[in-house]
Amino acid sequence: SQFVLYSKPMQRLSSRGRLIALLVIALLVRLAFVLNAGFSIDVGDFQAWASQLASGSFATFYPTGGHGFADYPPGYLYVLWLIGHIYAWLAPHGNAGLFLALVKAPAILMDLFDAAVLYALVRRYAGEAWAFGAAAIFALNPAAIFVSSAWGQVDSVSGGLALLAVYLMVRAGDDDNDSAWFTVEAWIALAASVLVKPQAAVLVPLFIAFAFAGRRERLDRRAFATVAGIVAAFIFAALVARPFHPDGNSIDVLIWLKGIYLAGYDGYSYNSVNAFNLWTVARQFWLPDSQPIVFLSQHIWGELLFAGATGLILWRYLQKRTTESFVEASALIAFAFFILMTRMHERYVFDALLLLCACISFGRRYLIATIAVTVTLFANLIYSLEYLKAVTPPGLPGVNAVDIWGAGDHLLSLLNVAAFFVLGFVYLNGEAGEASDAIALPTFNWPKAPPRAEGDPKEGTLGLLWPLDYLLSIGIGFASFVLLFINYWFPADKIFDEIYFARAAENYLTRNYIYESTHPPVTKLLITLSTWMFGGMAHGDTSYGWRFLDVVAGAAVVWLLYVFAKRITGSTLFASCAAILLALDGQHFVQSRIATPEAFVAFFSLAAIYTFYRFWIASQERETPPFALNDFLTTLKARGLGVLASIVLSIGVVLLRFPTEAFSTKVVLVVYMTTGFYLVYRLLLEGRLLKRSSKPHAADLWLALFSISAALLVTSKWYGVMVYGVAVVVLALVTLQPAWRTFREEYLDRARVPYAWGTPFGFRLDVIFCTVLFALGSIYALAYIPHFIGLKDLPQSPPRAYTVTDVVDMQYGAFEYHDHLVATHPYQSVWWQWPLDIRPVMYYAKYGGSGDHVTVGYIYSLPNPIILWFGLLAVPFVGWLAWRERNKGYALVVIAYLAQWLPWIATPRIAWNYHFYVNVALICLCNAIALQQAWKRGWKIPAIAYVVLVAVAFVFFYPILAGVVTPMWQVQMRQWLHSWS
Repeated sequence: SQFVLYSKPMQRLSSRGRLIALLVIALLVRLAFVLNAGFSIDVGDFQAWASQLASGSFATFYPTGGHGFADYPPGYLYVLWLIGHIYAWLAPHGNAGLFLALVKAPAILMDLFDAAVLYALVRRYAGEAWAFGAAAIFALNPAAIFVSSAWGQVDSVSGGLALLAVYLMVRAGDDDNDSAWFTVEAWIALAASVLVKPQAAVLVPLFIAFAFAGRRERLDRRAFATVAGIVAAFIFAALVARPFHPDGNSIDVLIWLKGIYLAGYDGYSYNSVNAFNLWTVARQFWLPDSQPIVFLSQHIWGELLFAGATGLILWRYLQKRTTESFVEASALIAFAFFILMTRMHERYVFDALLLLCACISFGRRYLIATIAVTVTLFANLIYSLEYLKAVTPPGLPGVNAVDIWGAGDHLLSLLNVAAFFVLGFVYLNGEAGEASDAIALPTFNWPKAPPRAEGDPKEGTLGLLWPLDYLLSIGIGFASFVLLFINYWFPADKIFDEIYFARAAENYLTRNYIYESTHPPVTKLLITLSTWMFGGMAHGDTSYGWRFLDVVAGAAVVWLLYVFAKRITGSTLFASCAAILLALDGQHFVQSRIATPEAFVAFFSLAAIYTFYRFWIASQERETPPFALNDFLTTLKARGLGVLASIVLSIGVVLLRFPTEAFSTKVVLVVYMTTGFYLVYRLLLEGRLLKRSSKPHAADLWLALFSISAALLVTSKWYGVMVYGVAVVVLALVTLQPAWRTFREEYLDRARVPYAWGTPFGFRLDVIFCTVLFALGSIYALAYIPHFIGLKDLPQSPPRAYTVTDVVDMQYGAFEYHDHLVATHPYQSVWWQWPLDIRPVMYYAKYGGSGDHVTVGYIYSLPNPIILWFGLLAVPFVGWLAWRERNKGYALVVIAYLAQWLPWIATPRIAWNYHFYVNVALICLCNAIALQQAWKRGWKIPAIAYVVLVAVAFVFFYPILAGVVTPMWQVQMRQWLHSWS
């Protein structure tokens, strides 16, 4: 079948460009984990070997072994020799972080090489879409990322060389003039793989069978090339191993090398070394494989089963004799080796995963198998890390080190075994890529949205449908409330910034000195209201009282996100998806259960963005008749007089009503009152004076709601001012369209196009500016009513009524505090770490037990990594869709995301990851949009699997979100990144 990857506009980015972009993204993701401590034994071995090789000779390496242990063949030792020299040159006095990064670098770079080879291999027998898909599945595969960048192993090196050998052998199948050379090169690449790690040696029978799978008239040539390749492989192996031979004897170097392999193989004579395969479906790990099963040991049974499976696969390949069947056979043999043989380690399935990616175009079974192996390998890696903790003193109390997850171990093993046998059965009985099993790859050819008439308001007008959307939005919001409500009062003491904000509630209720004066009052007043609702100081000054309205706000954000998502996606399903994702986010869960401003800030922020979207859409319906020149000049003169009159009235009121206030305060008051008087003139008087219609419009309501929401946001925390940046960018985007149209027509000789982002004449900029300022000033003044009534301004002084100058001076003092704050915090982070989920904040820790029975209860403000990491792709994808389709909703979401994040680059003070919390809802919305696009193009199962994975991750991290007392080893299991501890 032929598949279309991109439509013509997308072809501006070449196939090579798309592949390079993919590899860059894959590299950046891996670099985020490069300083993870990794699997300490493997990383420690590599570092010790690199140091030993850099300071000694190759010939003495195996006898002395650096630190007394060396079980790798010599191929990768050349890489470690180079790393040792580079490290000694760059850090002669030592640098642990640099050494760790250097040791991991070859495997990380080889991951990128592997993805590129996958692309080239699949492109030989399938379309570009399949090739890019195979490369992407591996490049962004969480298990592959874990192995190289987090664990620190080099399976991508040996596996990549084996993949290269398969690719070269496929090239040799072309039967052109260079086929013999490709065969020889394939054997050398296979030898290189085996010299790094021996697993790829299982492909040798298939490579030999290749010689007999061509056309009859070409068999002699293939046979000759195969013999030449085998000879070249042995010569290559001898040359590589020769410098390491202890006595320099060139004759028995291959015999010596064989001994190295046998010593490594016999070193782990167990049924399974933490590998989820056939031998752990019903048994635990680490059982001696000499134990008999029906007169034969497990080890012999494993060899017989693998030999039988390999024989059947080769028999079927020699029947098919196609390129596809050769690639399938290589994947199945590598998979059979892991599944059927004993003495397998968890990562020995890596080669099979790599080759399965190359088979995804043959049928849905291979895509499903690739996903299954990814899941089981990722789980297997986590399991092995837990095993290391269990066997390293003091160990994990109460844990069976050889069967840590109990039934979970065996179910994952069964999944692997089932995947292998299904693939093998279909291969032996069907045709590669047969239609009954084929899947249609998503076309990714998004047609460009048809041009809209100027001011077309259809986008975003589909609201909630009665009763389904009302029931679902309220139901999901209520379910979120119940989830947040459970034990929200734990712990009973003030945690983290509750010592400021919950204390402020006490201060307000007793008219005392407000200790926390560095933030505006709105959220502190809401926490005060929450405390008052539960009985005030007498009964509500408890965790029940402080936190309740935060819980309500958290559930309200989920409900509002549903409403917003329904407007943007037009889909009940994906509106539900967005709301559910937010409800299952760990940071949302934690921030909604603590008496601090963030839950309210998140609600006001989303409300401001949503109401501005409604204002943007409604403004397209506003009828603005064109003015003649005389009408324009008359209007301009009238508005100028309106501004002048507003200023004069404001100055008069301020001088008469506030004569004793400071000059700077009077300026602030004049600006505020001028906006109010001008709005009265503009909205109520101008239409009558000029005899024009001035009837209210829906856009006016949404502008007012936006102004109020934005004002509440800024009066909660100042960084909410970033939402005004969102409005400025959109207003500029829309109002500058006429200038852009003129430029296109006059200087680029382009035809006139409609205003894609909406008619610029629908916005009344003067009204917008004054409404926003007047709402901000009004709400700011209302928030300080308790101060105007009377509060203590010093702890020991009596309450007094604050003046407006006092309040203005408080703002300057707060600004000075933030601008000059010099402080550090163990959980501080910087802006670029937030979307990567690198540094959560620990709000609470309670330790118990001792020795082997240490327990801990943690509360981390930890965003769900499955949500944030997918957002790294979904947000730019939605941005691309916004530009391509000129979609206002998509554009607004991405603009808001950037405007609420990027200004933190210039912050002069320390920050925490919860400053990014306002963007979590937007990420969930982008994720839902991306899933909707995938769903439309046939990726329904992956979309459902993603949501399930988010839910599983939430359940998995729940103990460290809710302060559940847990054994220390279980907490450490949930600290995926070193920076999370």
